[in-house]
Amino acid sequence: MKKGTKRFGKDIKCQIISLYKSGLSLKEVAQKMGCSGSGVRKILIGADYSRRETGYLGHKNKSKGDNSPKWKGGKIKNKDGYIMIYNPDRSNGESKYLFEHRYIWEKIYNRKLPKNYFIHHLNGIKDDNRPENLIGMRNGEHIHQTEPFKKRIRELELEVLKLKQLNLFP
Repeated sequence: MKKGTKRFGKDIKCQIISLYKSGLSLKEVAQKMGCSGSGVRKILIGADYSRRETGYLGHKNKSKGDNSPKWKGGKIKNKDGYIMIYNPDRSNGESKYLFEHRYIWEKIYNRKLPKNYFIHHLNGIKDDNRPENLIGMRNGEHIHQTEPFKKRIRELELEVLKLKQLNLFP
């Protein structure tokens, strides 16, 4: 059989399915049959078999959410470096993901963040969402006060690190 062959006879399809059932991977079946992996994959999708390596093969058995093999607990990092958490209860065109730092601040203070307020990470690390590192600020305050906070906190973190290295700090 040639690579890239689009049509398989019934006996070839049965042979591919039986090799796959015997425990061979898609790649091994393709090599043994002398065809492409995508050809084997199409036959298995048509026969309603799922791929053992990932638990997903084609659109028929696609898993979503925590059933997906790519599920990471509902947390992702956006392009700006902030952690987003999955919240399936959101609706009205809102994204199903929300900022973790905002969520944590609202849980701590038991109220919604006021309009024109932002959550500032005191040490400047966007994915450090410890409650003691988060502060709510107005937009204007946020712009002017970030550098002094960042500088002082970095100094303190370095000091703690040095103390830990000297075994003077638990």
